[in-house]
Amino acid sequence: MNRFIVAILTIAVAFFALAFSLFIAVPLAILAAISGKKLNRNTFHQPKDKQQPDDATHEVIEGEYEEIHRK
Repeated sequence: MNRFIVAILTIAVAFFALAFSLFIAVPLAILAAISGKKLNRNTFHQPKDKQQPDDATHEVIEGEYEEIHRK
């Protein structure tokens, strides 16, 4: 009898976990697709004057630098 109750509880918890994950994943996927299209459209269709100037010869990433030596 104890195994039967544990099995029923396990199935119920698994079902709720699956339902909750789908409840969260589907709207997130839809929002990601919409915002991804919007970001893609905004970056590729920028006017030329808002883009970086072509005379920039190098790019610098600001931050700390530490030499890493292989042993």
